[in-house]
Amino acid sequence: MKKIAHIINVVEDKPGNPSYLNIAQPITIESMVRAKKYAKSVDVELYSVQAGHEKQRELPPEFTVLPPLLKDVTHFKDFKDPIKRLPRIYDILLSLYIHSDAQWFVYTNVDIGVHPHFYGRLLDIINKGHDAACINRRDIPKRHKGVESTLENLDQIYKMPGQHHGGKDCFLFPRAMFPKFNFRNMVIGYPPIGTQIRDEIKRHSRNFLWIRNGCQDRLTFHIGRDEDWRKGSKWDRGNLVRPAGGGALAHNLGEQ
Repeated sequence: MKKIAHIINVVEDKPGNPSYLNIAQPITIESMVRAKKYAKSVDVELYSVQAGHEKQRELPPEFTVLPPLLKDVTHFKDFKDPIKRLPRIYDILLSLYIHSDAQWFVYTNVDIGVHPHFYGRLLDIINKGHDAACINRRDIPKRHKGVESTLENLDQIYKMPGQHHGGKDCFLFPRAMFPKFNFRNMVIGYPPIGTQIRDEIKRHSRNFLWIRNGCQDRLTFHIGRDEDWRKGSKWDRGNLVRPAGGGALAHNLGEQ
């Protein structure tokens, strides 16, 4: 039986978090647990990893909690202004590579929920000969016909209508591909990280699949359409995401 290992970078619970993660993160976690239980033809391992400077959150027993990440963006560059201590995508995936022998890896953002048939669909993609994939989500409203998009209403969330979103935040690739990646010091949390992950995976793929219509396939979902990353400081967007010279932070900080 094929084995898929799925990792998310969980964050500390902070009530009133402007990014809505205090609502979205528990939904993501529960949706992954449900999807694992629903999967019958594929072995699914769930992993979480968190920054070491944060208060570590408890996860359901279906998750393997990996050792905290000890490095973040501040370890690779000195900044004059305060900055979010964002982790590198390389360190997140390296943690999974060290602790899982699954043939296939999945990385999703922590605010991306999955449908119960998610892992079965990934198995279909693999069995059809695709060696990597990027899956776009659909955005669902925070409230629809009087129903709040909360953990208690997860069954209703699955059925809610949504809007297509062009963001890249769900990736499937073989374990054997990871050593070939050159993510350098790219950090998660701000665009264009999704595009860069997709491009790096696609660069090493022979039969890449990009599922662009999240409303049609209904594999993943995101609550709301706030794009809170746009509300960061001008310094965040101008220097962290798109520094002088082009590209993402990775290109200013050097190699892994």
